[in-house]
Amino acid sequence: MTNETKLYRVGGAVRDMLLGRIPKDVDYVLVGATYEQAQVMYGEPVGATFPVFFDADGNEVALARKETKTGTGHTGFVCDFGPDVMIEQDLARRDFTINAIAVDSEGKYIDPFGGINDLKAKVLRAVGPAFAEDPLRVYRLARFAATLEFSMVYETAALASSLGQELGSLSGERVAAEMIKTFFKYGIRPSVFFRTLLDLGVLHIHFPELQRLVDVPAGPDPYHQEGSAFEHTMLVLDEIQCSDPVSRFGALVHDLGKGVTPKSELPKHYGHDSRVELVDALCDRLKLPAEYLCFGRLAMRQHMKAHEVKTMSVKKLVKFVHEISRPTTDMYRLIEVVEADGRGRKPGREDKTTGEYILKVYEAVKSVRPVEVIQDAEKSRAERAVRTGTKPEKLLGRHIGELIYRAEIAAVSRIMEAT
Repeated sequence: MTNETKLYRVGGAVRDMLLGRIPKDVDYVLVGATYEQAQVMYGEPVGATFPVFFDADGNEVALARKETKTGTGHTGFVCDFGPDVMIEQDLARRDFTINAIAVDSEGKYIDPFGGINDLKAKVLRAVGPAFAEDPLRVYRLARFAATLEFSMVYETAALASSLGQELGSLSGERVAAEMIKTFFKYGIRPSVFFRTLLDLGVLHIHFPELQRLVDVPAGPDPYHQEGSAFEHTMLVLDEIQCSDPVSRFGALVHDLGKGVTPKSELPKHYGHDSRVELVDALCDRLKLPAEYLCFGRLAMRQHMKAHEVKTMSVKKLVKFVHEISRPTTDMYRLIEVVEADGRGRKPGREDKTTGEYILKVYEAVKSVRPVEVIQDAEKSRAERAVRTGTKPEKLLGRHIGELIYRAEIAAVSRIMEAT
């Protein structure tokens, strides 16, 4: 470090430190340095738009920069990272005041936009009108509202609402990333992410399937007294008692089919659990990984059946368990969604017995060992051949499948009799 250069800790690391949290990532801004000086200090950078260096601990170090808007969308900027850019100018390009705080090596805070006071007040405030230059900030606003449990000031909400036309320029992956970051946070109400988008009037842009639920009743009394299908979905989402983003996504999409129920059938929703094309469309728009698509489809198709497992016939039970347990992880996720579905209604109902029953049936099915079934069958056929003086029958593939199925039926029947 030279006399002309100065290093500042910035962004989320400073925010989290002031909130008493352990920062996940630590970022720095280097002021007063040229590209060449930074290169000597930190080695070769990465990044095409602007250079990012790394210190010995792997923390990002960026040159202080200004940005000029040149086009639409998240990437329509030109960056100026010359040595004359001051720390206050670098902070001015940031989204919220709480993220526009820097601290130097001596512990002195640079807070030109009042971010420390906004942290104390638990509010989200845009640094300035430049907030509107990056439409992704609308989704960051929704994420911080959920993960920090902060409220928006009126001016920032109005600014975000005005960006509706630009949101369509965002890639689905960037929107999905903000949603998934929200889902990963434990101990919060992830519904705030979507409620915020609804309040801002932009939910329909990337989540039209959720928007359709807003004016649709959740279902008939006495099963649903929480109002709209959107409200029910948000309650279910908040009742997921883990931070697995795929489970939370399953809760989000399990009732999307209610949004296309014919008005003549309301408040009932016949066949809403079959409209998996809605899950397909959402996953395609957000470019979500296959794991989300597969479980989203499963959550929609199977959540109604899961509520009925205690009244199923033994054959339907065996078929159901096979359908939901490939992979096994999805079975546990489905149980989480089904239990949340019970709690996420008014009046809510806590039902752990359904999940426990599904697990018992699953264990019964898994207790059937194909090798043992085959060995028993071959032994039985050999004994029959000895008794009758004939050649033992050959055990064909179709016979093996039938024998395993019968063994599973018998194992599950014993569970049903004991329950």
